[in-house]
Amino acid sequence: MLLIYKPWHYQSQIAQSSDWIAEFNKFVNSNDAPESLKCAYKAAKQRKETKNKLQKIHQLRKNQQSEMMKFQVTMKHYSL
Repeated sequence: MLLIYKPWHYQSQIAQSSDWIAEFNKFVNSNDAPESLKCAYKAAKQRKETKNKLQKIHQLRKNQQSEMMKFQVTMKHYSL
């Protein structure tokens, strides 16, 4: 998304910079960045963080279910 929509490109030497992420973060936190960019950036960041948390929770539940299935199979084996 940043490579396509980069309203900040005219103010810096992003193409020549090897650390364009730091350059973008510096710009988005500056007074020069438009509020619309700051809001869009914060919303995208929040969505990504929420998605990551949900994926971790989903993986934990999946692991718990797998462990429960293994336990049930073990218990059936011993009860025979």
